[in-house]
Amino acid sequence: MLSKITGAGLCAFILMSFLVGCGGGDSSVAVRDSVSATDSVQSSSSGQVAGEYSRILGMINAERKRCGVAPLEARGDLNRLALKHSEYQASAGKMTHVDGGGREVDGRLDREKISWMACGENVGRNKGFDDFESKAVESWMSSPPHRKNILNRQYKYTGVGFAKGGDGYYYFTQVFLSE
Repeated sequence: MLSKITGAGLCAFILMSFLVGCGGGDSSVAVRDSVSATDSVQSSSSGQVAGEYSRILGMINAERKRCGVAPLEARGDLNRLALKHSEYQASAGKMTHVDGGGREVDGRLDREKISWMACGENVGRNKGFDDFESKAVESWMSSPPHRKNILNRQYKYTGVGFAKGGDGYYYFTQVFLSE
């Protein structure tokens, strides 16, 4: 089961938060004026990880509720987008917000013709944790930029994906969106 990740004493959790369209200020969203419409990678199949996605979303929404923020709604198109980016990161062996085509989350949304008014993304990787879901959410909530994305009242929808790379790391992506 993917929720049982162990390693020989190696534990690493590295996170980045994507502040789309920010000049380093307080904003953590990209905002639109108008809406427009491998062998070394183990993907997380929808049947195998439905519980993990639900569990992560449940933990995220519990944090939002605790802070007086409405819950996020999971969307299949955003789960697929997040999974695809996690698979890219796993195949590349690096954590990044930029895909192989040079697109950040807003560009990937546009490529897939997913409408959005504001978007954000958290990425991460870990190795050696028995409960990677809890560790991911705990680490994101401990990081101000990640926490800001998770608790952003503007976001209404989310998608989560993860994939295991040939390097043994699990690469995670969480996409946030409002329409």
